[in-house]
Amino acid sequence: MRPVFTQIRAAVFRRRMQTATVVLVSLLATTVSTMALTLLVRSTQPFDDAFARIDGPHLVFHLDATQVRPAQLQATSTLPGVTAAGPPHEIA
Repeated sequence: MRPVFTQIRAAVFRRRMQTATVVLVSLLATTVSTMALTLLVRSTQPFDDAFARIDGPHLVFHLDATQVRPAQLQATSTLPGVTAAGPPHEIA
């Protein structure tokens, strides 16, 4: 194994500019990928914080708009045990 390391060291000293370029590009690629992953995680942070603050929904349901009128849906927000209700959101 020692001859392999000797050969590698000799190649690195012979090609200093290429070695420095490869090291620099590798460090930049690592930095950029780490920054991208951090931004990806942090981009959902405000939603996660707000969702945790209100303890998330306890019940979510989907209705068939042909079967339920908006007045019927609005009346469910006054039922016993309902502490908060959001407006119906139409999905385009």
